[in-house]
Amino acid sequence: MLRLSRLFLFSISILILSSWLHPEDTYLLRVQVYQGKVMEDVPSDKNEALWRTSQEPLLSSLVDVIAAPDSEWSANVTKVLFDLADLETLSELFSVSRGWDGRSRDWLDRFLGSDVVFRLETSARNGRIQNFTIRATLFRSKLGVIPKDESLETRARRALESGSNPKKMDKIFENGIELSLDDPVVVRSPLEEGALFVVIAVTKNIGQTKKEVSKTSKSGLEIVESQIPLGRIHPYYPDSLRQRRIEGKVGLLIAIDKSGAVIGTRVTQSLHPYLDYSVVQAVILERFSPIFKNGKPVEAVFPYEYRFEHLAGAPPEKDEQPDGKGMTDSGRLVTVLAGSADYCQSLSDSILDYVCEETINEIGYKLRQDPQLEVDYYKTFGPIRTNLGVATGAVSARLTLMDPQQTKRTRFLCDYQIVKDRDLIKERRIILKRDGKKASGGIVLEEKRYSVLMPILKGVRILSTKRQGLFTFRLIGDGKLQGRQCDIVEALPKSGNDEGIELARIWVDKENYRILKCEIEGVPIEGFEEVLADCAQLGIHPRFVTSCEYGTQYKTVALPSHTAVRIEYPVSRSLGSLVLKSTIDTKYAKYRYFDVKTEHSLIKWYSDLRSTVGHGSLWPKPMPDRLQDLAELEERTASPRFPWRVTQLSS
Repeated sequence: MLRLSRLFLFSISILILSSWLHPEDTYLLRVQVYQGKVMEDVPSDKNEALWRTSQEPLLSSLVDVIAAPDSEWSANVTKVLFDLADLETLSELFSVSRGWDGRSRDWLDRFLGSDVVFRLETSARNGRIQNFTIRATLFRSKLGVIPKDESLETRARRALESGSNPKKMDKIFENGIELSLDDPVVVRSPLEEGALFVVIAVTKNIGQTKKEVSKTSKSGLEIVESQIPLGRIHPYYPDSLRQRRIEGKVGLLIAIDKSGAVIGTRVTQSLHPYLDYSVVQAVILERFSPIFKNGKPVEAVFPYEYRFEHLAGAPPEKDEQPDGKGMTDSGRLVTVLAGSADYCQSLSDSILDYVCEETINEIGYKLRQDPQLEVDYYKTFGPIRTNLGVATGAVSARLTLMDPQQTKRTRFLCDYQIVKDRDLIKERRIILKRDGKKASGGIVLEEKRYSVLMPILKGVRILSTKRQGLFTFRLIGDGKLQGRQCDIVEALPKSGNDEGIELARIWVDKENYRILKCEIEGVPIEGFEEVLADCAQLGIHPRFVTSCEYGTQYKTVALPSHTAVRIEYPVSRSLGSLVLKSTIDTKYAKYRYFDVKTEHSLIKWYSDLRSTVGHGSLWPKPMPDRLQDLAELEERTASPRFPWRVTQLSS
């Protein structure tokens, strides 16, 4: 009896110890599946390939975000895959993030696309300490099995039936992979139409698998006449549009919930992309009186109009000198603002004519045709009778804002030219390569979303003497950047928005007050019309961050070395998570300078000499490098085929 008692206690101890060694959901297992198409100039590889962090440096960037929320993890995986395999397009088919207790385990998942269902069979085994074996087998339904035009629930039911029928499914991937903790692996498998990419990672679980799903009302909306908001609506009216006399009416349909809060908007009469966006941004922050029907509050929809008039409510004249109002009581802040204003003046006075090599790498996503704000659709069915017997189980579908099949990367290598003409800055981009292919004929890149960034002027627009009076400043810390000690200054527009600037953070060198970095939040007035239209349609406020680093030193000024734009949309009005819309990564290198002050005599001598001896073959051989540079600049700037984009220096 005593032996039985000891054996019982020993067994209980083993169970407790096992539970302690393998707590529930110790690990987070991530599996993502993509389909990609390589660039036209890249030869297709029909062999299977496997990449690890120890072999491929690009994957090391994923280690830093392996425990990040799903949206951030997916965005980083997408960027890595584009670079890793030289892809032109990339579609995320589905993804799985699940807690795992570390014990041997098998899972079966079904994922519904627009006209296809995937069945993923996953086996996970825990080997040596922090080493795992993951076997993934993927099946895809045959063409025509899932009709597009049926309801989501009907297609989900069909997905369960088809996913259980081997005659309706094709195996497209099977692989067993050994990997370590926090060591993501990418497997490429050839398909007839491109390649399949499977990304697998295991990390410590810190609660990422808990998901909330926003609840959007499915009931009908009561249609009522136009309502007046409880507060006054003040849409931002940019001076640049006011001065151009862009005025008129913006018409909306506004949906409210039972409490009077705005739950949806739609533009019915457009005036200008930014003004439409501005009205929507003002409306979604307001409340309306609840609508009652039979004594009970109901959800309702009604028309609403706002009129912009260039003379009505015009702001007062702006002071030429900063008034100091709104500044925190800090002697250091006053010193930094005065020093940075002097630097901005020096930059404006001696701004360079230069040519550099600009590399643009953009990844963009498109909204679904019928975008949803819900995060996930998950439906459990069963039992369902099929020809093969009874099927039970669950079907998942991602109802994200973005269409995963419309993810595209665009790359440009440009000859980027900046010339100062009195108080104007002229810039243009001559395409040297597009998506890896050489461009012929000197084509000008005229995309506004690139030209409106104008990184050389980012800091001047905030810290110059003429502009400081429009912002409230405070020191938010100090740090080290490019090996230099710097102050970090935060700037808030006194009007809440200044030509698309909602918030700015600027890193200023403590010693010489050069601007080392500028980070701006806010959507530019022009160039990003698709973003403005998306947000007006969905009634959301985007996170739009432009970051410029100035790491190229020339004489007393710092010139742009890197610019990054990141645009994200909230997945709902109530949840805090974001989904990526676009990234634009731009690098500047191989600068050649033409300083109008110090080299005026050289340029004049070059011009006189050219008029005397002619151009081209009559030059003395070999032509000095400096004259060659000047000859190239003169030839490029004189060509009528290459129009300039002009920006006011003081703007």
